[in-house]
Amino acid sequence: MTDARIEEVVAQLRASRKYATLGIETLERMAAWACARHSSARSATRAARAKLHQVYGAYLGAQDLTAIERRLASLPASAGRDEVAAAARAILTRHASSAERLGFMESAYRLIFERAGGTERIERVLDLACGLHPFTLPWMGLSPRTQYLACDLDTRLTEVIGGFLRRWGQAGRAWTHDLLSRRLPADARGDVVLLLKTLPCLERQERGSSLRLLQSLDAPLIVLSFPTRSLGGREKGMREQYDAFARELVTLRNARGVDRVSCTRLAFPEETFYLLERKSSNERLPE
Repeated sequence: MTDARIEEVVAQLRASRKYATLGIETLERMAAWACARHSSARSATRAARAKLHQVYGAYLGAQDLTAIERRLASLPASAGRDEVAAAARAILTRHASSAERLGFMESAYRLIFERAGGTERIERVLDLACGLHPFTLPWMGLSPRTQYLACDLDTRLTEVIGGFLRRWGQAGRAWTHDLLSRRLPADARGDVVLLLKTLPCLERQERGSSLRLLQSLDAPLIVLSFPTRSLGGREKGMREQYDAFARELVTLRNARGVDRVSCTRLAFPEETFYLLERKSSNERLPE
């Protein structure tokens, strides 16, 4: 494997409409992964594209981003919060994973943020590998002063999210970051950390990455979530599979981490949440 071959694969990925706006860290990581497995740049490029589709392209495409940009651009400068919220709801319906959350998101946020002491006590929310999730802000009930920090792989997506934060009047920022390439910046922290439907994608790329990420996070409340069915609508035992995976992660984190967390399960038909709450050293964890 040579640097020149990796550079060639990166150039091919950047030339494609589908992956041109992914962060350079992601493209280089995927190119190195593919080149380690394929002798030619051509076959490595095909493998990198296939992997990127599996972990990103199947969820959000360039056409989706174009439609989102146009929807936000169509809002008049004088648009009120109701109009911005209506645009956000329309954007969420473009993606199956986001659309299925529409029916229960207010109930979920209320229960989640109650575990953090209520929205009035939350100063920072950190949304990792956020996707379209920041567009649910109109239903979270957070104070406009709460810092909402969101990162994702795609520079175009994070620019759109940054614009939405400004339109909604929410403090915070969005930036491009690859969770598998480097650690989060020092100022990327939150009273609540959201990892919604994220860990399965990380594990498909690098086994063991979920535990390493959880061990690196210092937050009173970490929220994991997993789908109950595939994008095609099949359940395939996913609820049981991810329940076992989440509980194993908590057990391993408590065995290896410097602090301990308890785990509360919050189940909805379309998505299961796991609330990891930091406990003091003398506080007994629930069985």
